[in-house]
Amino acid sequence: MLKLCQAALGPLAAIPDPKDLEGIHYEFVSPDTPDTPDTPDTPHHPVLFIPGFFGTQLETKLTNREKPHWWLPCNLCPSTTSKYEKIWIIQNAAITLLPYIIDCYAETMMLKWKFTSSSDGDGDGNGSPQKMNYQPGIDTRTRHTFQSVMELDPKTPLYTYYVQFLTEAFGYQPDQQMIAQAFDWRAGPETWMQPGQEFDQMKTKIEQAVHRNNGRGIVVMSISAGVPFFALFLNQRVDQAWKDRHIHAFFAVSPVLSGTVLAPMQYLSLQHNSIFPDSIPHYVVETLSRIIRTTSSVSWFFPHPDAFHDKRQAIITTPTREYHAHELDQALLDAGYEEQTKLYHHNRPYYGGTHLVPGVTTYCLSGYGILTPASLRYESHDMSDAPNVSEWDDGDNCVLVESLRQCDAWAEQQEQPVHVHHYWNQSHAGLLYHPMVVDMFMHSVAGDDYEDGTATGTGSLSSTGDDDITNSVSTGGMAGSKATLN
Repeated sequence: MLKLCQAALGPLAAIPDPKDLEGIHYEFVSPDTPDTPDTPDTPHHPVLFIPGFFGTQLETKLTNREKPHWWLPCNLCPSTTSKYEKIWIIQNAAITLLPYIIDCYAETMMLKWKFTSSSDGDGDGNGSPQKMNYQPGIDTRTRHTFQSVMELDPKTPLYTYYVQFLTEAFGYQPDQQMIAQAFDWRAGPETWMQPGQEFDQMKTKIEQAVHRNNGRGIVVMSISAGVPFFALFLNQRVDQAWKDRHIHAFFAVSPVLSGTVLAPMQYLSLQHNSIFPDSIPHYVVETLSRIIRTTSSVSWFFPHPDAFHDKRQAIITTPTREYHAHELDQALLDAGYEEQTKLYHHNRPYYGGTHLVPGVTTYCLSGYGILTPASLRYESHDMSDAPNVSEWDDGDNCVLVESLRQCDAWAEQQEQPVHVHHYWNQSHAGLLYHPMVVDMFMHSVAGDDYEDGTATGTGSLSSTGDDDITNSVSTGGMAGSKATLN
């Protein structure tokens, strides 16, 4: 059952399929000393890894929490635990996802939101949201370790092979030349931007890594939801002088910069839909949907008008009306989700590609050529039934090109270089280990110049799988030209 859940959530989570990673191997040859192994003393750049949605491990500790079903035995539904224990990704799924027991798990994952009065809030009449655990006695938090970002468990790797490549090529070590930023993917900007939270933590980590590596700027590798997470950090937490000093390059892989139709698809309905296969029991679907609906991040990824304003078809259609990208808050209200609407309103100013121009050298890497959900149809006016995908369009199976290519537009909005690469028939998660993506990243870490699709060094990535991909490249910036070759 866990395998089915992972397969269902995989596209939105940007977690590569382990099958696609079998036999993967990379060899990097330095252009300067091709016969001499690299060491941490060579002038290479440190690396920061940022995961996507669902991509960080979570853990919880229980202290006399009230169980949802009092009669469940403590070994299946404990009220108290002596230490923090990992709860994401799901452990012992064969038992955890059984009826009633799953409710114990859900309460450790769900959030509650407290809204301050408007006088204490941001003036929008709703107040500022504050993240809270679902009930007293539950303390769920992000696991802030390097390994918690590299993989969700040994069978669910994310950046594991990048670490292997960097270790073998350059002798890099975790928490020295390589760091990772975990973040609570259930939350959103309302939490990440608070003092002492993820953005403050990340700023300190980057400064320490740059100092530790003789002032060399860091190379940031991010995927999916991790891209707007880091872009928002650059916009909200640091100034241009800090960026110039600390950031060497920003890799934006499969960037969800202006939303995805999968977000409202999952947020609005408790019924089976295209995300969850029919083989998953309905009660599991309902419980997972209840968990997702308490997050603020999913509504943050609703389609944004800056990318979807020219779309003729509505994002959502019901028997009584249509909802375009600028009307999705009304869709939430019509579905009966007042709290989620408040979260949506509060976080919306912090989203959309045009609001997230990073101001650093950026690699915009995205797939295309795969049918991707573009429009949903519900048969009930309150969107309580299972939606059908009524329109499909070009994308990477998770995000439409309109959203992915908001990154490309940064070339006209900043002075720093923007390298744009589109990969035919590459999926949202699968792009992470495309040979050209890995090679560009490794050369950037090595400090090699990358221009017009070539680097000064050489490298090769091999896999046992077939590679039937064509590539298009453009580079740009306000000071240079921009052309896309499709």
